[in-house]
Amino acid sequence: VQVKPAGGGAVDFAGLAEKLAAHGQVERNGYTLKVAVEGLGLTVFGDGRVLVSGTDDAGAARAVVSRYIGL
Repeated sequence: VQVKPAGGGAVDFAGLAEKLAAHGQVERNGYTLKVAVEGLGLTVFGDGRVLVSGTDDAGAARAVVSRYIGL
């Protein structure tokens, strides 16, 4: 499921990685940030889009993104 932020805009990967490190191992490169939470994989892109793997329920995906990323 792809979740797009309402406002868009650049993501602070360093700050987000620090925030998410408490919840799981964070993998980061210049283009994406990846973390697994609640049995789901989150891939965050620089423009704020988030791909949520492990579910096809859009509501559940949005809830997890809101809880951990706050977009």
